[in-house]
Amino acid sequence: MRAIEFQLGTLKTLEVRFGESQFKNVDDFWTDFKPDGGEKTTAFRASVVKDTEHNRMIVEKIKNEYAELKSITDSKERNVIGLRNHLER
Repeated sequence: MRAIEFQLGTLKTLEVRFGESQFKNVDDFWTDFKPDGGEKTTAFRASVVKDTEHNRMIVEKIKNEYAELKSITDSKERNVIGLRNHLER
């Protein structure tokens, strides 16, 4: 069955992959997942959903929220670094 796998990446952006899954539990937290063009693996069960139009829309909205959050966070971090550069040494 077609599936969407999504996870928050190290750069604080949502990484989305499409593939196949039988949604068979591997253990308490993992399920089977084979990304398009990749090897069969496991994925965090809560991050794999059926590939439907509705789920694609929701995942895209989540992705946009994370992108906006990253932009805000990056801006604030630049401000903090700028302020720290004004400290007397």
